[in-house]
Amino acid sequence: MPDPLPSVPLGFWGDVDGSRFRDAYFNRFPGVWAHGDFLVRTPNGGYEILGRSDATLNANGVRIGTAEIYRVVEGFDEVFEALAVGQAWDGDTRVVLFVTLRPGAVLDEDLVGRIRHELRVRMSPRHVPAVIAAAPELPRTRSNKLVELAVTDTVNGRAIRDTSALANPDCLAWFADWALANS
Repeated sequence: MPDPLPSVPLGFWGDVDGSRFRDAYFNRFPGVWAHGDFLVRTPNGGYEILGRSDATLNANGVRIGTAEIYRVVEGFDEVFEALAVGQAWDGDTRVVLFVTLRPGAVLDEDLVGRIRHELRVRMSPRHVPAVIAAAPELPRTRSNKLVELAVTDTVNGRAIRDTSALANPDCLAWFADWALANS
């Protein structure tokens, strides 16, 4: 029998009674593990993990899945990772895309233009972020998942709900400074 992928973790470090683990993976469908990522089975029997199923943006009344943006943006050679969030703006929400770049890459007008063009053509004009910024680092959990919610709270001036699961909570200071300069 092949090994399962993705596999169910055994638990969370320091979660003595298992309550955080159950809340994270078994609350959505009682008794059924729901990992929270979209995935597709490939024709050869493998799986491609597409991104968070619960991460959506609502800009101008249109719901957009962040995984849709990431699939396009992370296809650029210059982009290492991407993280999209909604920022309150002029009584609505604007989409802000943060990218980390590969060594030697620069987020210049050319790259920004190519990213916007590809999103418009391959997805829709609604997927094109209002702002694209290069971040030095993106926050992630100890299990290496990117954390959109912490950045969303930070760029909107809200208190971050919980940083205990973050492997690199100090990186959020950059996002707070960015928000002050871009609000």
